[in-house]
Amino acid sequence: MTAIIGLIIIVLVGVYLLFQLTHLLFWWKVAATVDKPESGEAWPTVTLIVAARNEAKHLPFLLKDLKALDYPSDALEIVVVDDFSSDDTAAIARKFEGIRVLQLSDHIPDPNSIVAHKKAAITYAIAKSESDIVVTTDADCRWQAGGLKVLIARWQQGQFRSGPVLIEPSSGFLYGFQSLDMLSYMFLTGAFAARNKPILANGANLAIDRQLFDQVKGYRGVDHIASGDDVLLLHKINQANLSRRVRFMANPKSVVLTQGMTSWTAFWQQRLRWAGKTGHYKNMHLVWAQVVAFSASAALVAGLMLSLFDVRLLTLTVLAWVLKIACDGIILRVLCKHFDRLEDFRWYLPSALLYPFYLLAIGTAALMGVKAKWKGRKV
Repeated sequence: MTAIIGLIIIVLVGVYLLFQLTHLLFWWKVAATVDKPESGEAWPTVTLIVAARNEAKHLPFLLKDLKALDYPSDALEIVVVDDFSSDDTAAIARKFEGIRVLQLSDHIPDPNSIVAHKKAAITYAIAKSESDIVVTTDADCRWQAGGLKVLIARWQQGQFRSGPVLIEPSSGFLYGFQSLDMLSYMFLTGAFAARNKPILANGANLAIDRQLFDQVKGYRGVDHIASGDDVLLLHKINQANLSRRVRFMANPKSVVLTQGMTSWTAFWQQRLRWAGKTGHYKNMHLVWAQVVAFSASAALVAGLMLSLFDVRLLTLTVLAWVLKIACDGIILRVLCKHFDRLEDFRWYLPSALLYPFYLLAIGTAALMGVKAKWKGRKV
């Protein structure tokens, strides 16, 4: 029995290592294509949408960034959609000249009549605009002045763009864990996009051609799911055999920073909300990526626990864990260097030791149907 368990651990971790190292080759491919605007490039019209709920604390910083974007003012419309906020979100947005403010309640009076509030807010804003391109971001984000131009540079080469989203620099292990975890998301996002098999996107830094949005009928068919305005929309594009239009923009100048969670409880709720979409995914490449990562983590944790009963498993489990740590360390250091976040790598070893337990716990909770609470709503 010990030999069989040991073989299972070796196979599952081995598959994970092969998966990661193979996709590192694709990451290098996308990272080498650092798009930048061409001199004299004609810029299309853009509607940049911020769906905000109770974001009075963060919104002023984002709107200052958006007002300072290096983009022709006559081609850029910034829209804030207030999602039934109970604070001064809408009032603060109105203080900024040139910001268009919409109330979701004017479109949908009863908040209990919808499940996917953010999707509804974005759809409402798109219906009220006439731009060529729709860009979405989150109210707690920070943008670089040249980020929008980099995101949509040479637009005809890809009409669905996902840009990098990283955790805003801070201190402490919780921050370091979140930062490295987000970098791992960027790794898979970029690597699979380079394979022309996109699986992930982040609505905090996303652009889509208006005609493409209409062609896939927006969020129709996934508007009963509370979250997933980014990934589920991407998957609709894949299902329509339009994945060739998808690109990941790896240029560090297009990075958008988002606020990290300030407590482990908030972090758990956020990641559980993300993981809760798993049952709705029909993209088998993403499902396979999740299965590979979850199985490797489960094998290591199980090996560690079973070694309490059979010490012979301990050496094998530790060896497999060391190999995983080394493999992931190589990849995350590449990402840290690319995005100039090498300072965050000092948190790698403790994060790598915790990660299998975290992934096993969050995956199990999602599979059991545990619901996350987010801004007073269950999602």
